Amino acid sequence: MNSPQPRQARYRQWICTWFLLRARPPAVRSYVQTDFSVVLKQTLVILMLVLTSFTGQAQSESSPTPKRILLLYHYGRETAGVALLDRGFEEVLRSAPPFTIELNREVLENYRFPGEAHTQMMRNYLKEKYSGRKIDVVVAHTDTALKFFLQYRDELFPGVPVVYIISERPEPGKEPALSTGVWAGPNIRETLELALQLQPKTTQVFLISGSADNQAVEVETHQQLKQFEGRVRLNYLSGRPIDEVIVSVKTLPPNSIIIFQRLNQGVAGRGITPREAVALISEAANAPVYSTLDSNVGEGVVGGMVMTQDDMGRRAARMALKIAQGANPEQIPVETNTIVPMFDWRQLRRWGISESTLPAGSIVLFKEWSFWELYRWRIVIALTVLTVQSMLIVILLLQRSKRAKAEASRQISERNLQRLTGQLIHVQDEERRRVAAELHDGLGQTLSIINNRATICLNNIKDEDCLKEQLADISEVAFAGLDEVREIAHNLRPYELDRLGLVQAVESMLDKVSNSAAIQISSDVDDIDGQLSRDAETGIYRILQEGLNNILKHASASQARVSIKREGKELLVALSDNGKGFDRGSSSNGDGKGFGLAGITERARMLRARCTIESALGRGTVLSVRIPMGQE
Repeated sequence: MNSPQPRQARYRQWICTWFLLRARPPAVRSYVQTDFSVVLKQTLVILMLVLTSFTGQAQSESSPTPKRILLLYHYGRETAGVALLDRGFEEVLRSAPPFTIELNREVLENYRFPGEAHTQMMRNYLKEKYSGRKIDVVVAHTDTALKFFLQYRDELFPGVPVVYIISERPEPGKEPALSTGVWAGPNIRETLELALQLQPKTTQVFLISGSADNQAVEVETHQQLKQFEGRVRLNYLSGRPIDEVIVSVKTLPPNSIIIFQRLNQGVAGRGITPREAVALISEAANAPVYSTLDSNVGEGVVGGMVMTQDDMGRRAARMALKIAQGANPEQIPVETNTIVPMFDWRQLRRWGISESTLPAGSIVLFKEWSFWELYRWRIVIALTVLTVQSMLIVILLLQRSKRAKAEASRQISERNLQRLTGQLIHVQDEERRRVAAELHDGLGQTLSIINNRATICLNNIKDEDCLKEQLADISEVAFAGLDEVREIAHNLRPYELDRLGLVQAVESMLDKVSNSAAIQISSDVDDIDGQLSRDAETGIYRILQEGLNNILKHASASQARVSIKREGKELLVALSDNGKGFDRGSSSNGDGKGFGLAGITERARMLRARCTIESALGRGTVLSVRIPMGQE
């Protein structure tokens, strides 16, 4: 930011000279013959020149001399860290009034040209360049730049205050005179702690550092890492050139990570920037690399708790402006640079680190957003609108269709339900009949054989009473088995229907219930054997069986009556009791489940019968089923 005053003065002189040349008389005329208009032009040009000189002098006297700030760098602007720091520095300077600040930059570059000869050459160069120009504030970036400035301050910039950006913490009471600045100390502890959180299986940590000109930083780094000695194995790759470091990181053991601080030792004594070094190391390493500087994010490192260079530049610029405006640098407190979690999205994917494990507030750079991530909300809104519209259209179409087919669909569904229910019950009865036959004919025959053999043994064995008693027991068990088989077969399939007919089977069932329970059962059954199909007889038998079971379980009745009467073309099957009854509105049968009455209803529907159930609390229950006669 150079002052415009000398340049504006030169512009005015060039304009006046141009007007003077344009007012020159023609060469063919003599001075005596000069046209009056030409003389007038010359007079006007002279007056304009005089006025311009006075105006420029007045403006020069009224305009303040700009304040000169010198940025003294260790690394060149091709280094990412310097570029970021410059960006933050210039951002603050733009807030100053125009033409009040003149910014100068110089780069030492002694990392590329080590040795005293280069240092002396830089000293001579700066001395000659700034011998006639007053510098108001020097900003020294890195410990090396500050060391150079303090060594030659009295010779090059006597009495000039300095704002430093350094990594070595100044000792209390030993701060340089006329100085303040930003301390960017090692943040290796926070970065390693973060790395171990992201990769908890880590067993070894390799620290890469090469700061031969700043041993205090190395000492502080070792002190910060002492707390990790019991958790992981620490390996220091310090003071080595880049080629040796690359060889080492190619074959690191499993579950290792690398922490990169700085490295400026190239091959064969040549210098190298940390940015170049970290890129080469990250490319060659077989383990993830973490760093403590934001300028290294994007060069192959995963990331870390990094120092932000642009923030350091802003802090230093604010201090430099205060000093340039007359503030005492020793009264401006030294600030500590902030650190933030920053990561390279590409390296997170490379090493399988999920973004969900990153700490809150993390900055993720170079992320390749998917189409869904870029337009997620637009897609969701569009799909929602389309879905709602589609649903409304479908609902309208369905309603229109349902109005036309509601009654037909209901009738078809009802017939299908009746058919399927009948088939299900029919299959169930057939299966019970099959199982009953197998138990009766198979297991019953086996038990009969056992009984016969036991009888033969009793007749032929010449042993004493002990054997006869055992064989008698076998005979009794065999007879009991036969009874049990018959009982099981009866429960699975009422075989009495096939042998005795419906009327006798019902009477047999009523006798068994009366003999096994404290209830009196009366009956009035017409002789209808042979007038119904087998399915109809089975259905009537099961309806009565289920009804009696419900009375015994839930009714608490003392009397019951069964009636099977033919009334015209219908057969009326009725079952009544004097039990406690139930409320049909709350429960079907008083148990809260209603499986028994549901089965009765379904069997009646299968027989195309009308089933009615009349009951009230304390008044008993009457079950009536009217079955059409002549069913196939």
